[in-house]
Amino acid sequence: MRTAPPCGRGIIVGLTLSIVLVLAACSGNDGSAGGGEPGSSDATKDLTPVPAAEFEDLSGEGATTVVAKDNSYVPQFITVSPGTKITFDNKGRAAHNVIPVQKDAFEKIATEDLQPGDSDTIVLDEPGVYPYYCSLHGTPDKGMFGRIIVTES
Repeated sequence: MRTAPPCGRGIIVGLTLSIVLVLAACSGNDGSAGGGEPGSSDATKDLTPVPAAEFEDLSGEGATTVVAKDNSYVPQFITVSPGTKITFDNKGRAAHNVIPVQKDAFEKIATEDLQPGDSDTIVLDEPGVYPYYCSLHGTPDKGMFGRIIVTES
């Protein structure tokens, strides 16, 4: 009667190497998932591209509102000038949040701050691309997500 050979050192080394490679691929240059700074090529390299024509041009306005309703942001893609006040207004029946894809790109709006009927505001001063999403109803590029382009002054 044959028995299976014991797990060899080669298998353990191979599994360890695989884990290290996966972790390295998932981390950015600064160690965070996704890496990069707003406006850099690393900032959105793993996200599905959005045609420029889909962005609503709101540059030159001092303030704008993005409505969170029924698992979508409206408008979903906007272009604004630096310093524009962007208010997220929950007009839906469910709680939402606004999470930046790039860590620390802007202060997230927590679920407790965006309950039905609530609103909260962010201001983005630096030019770049700022992808965001609702972690309850989407991912960085599926479901409830959006992007903000802050233009050069």
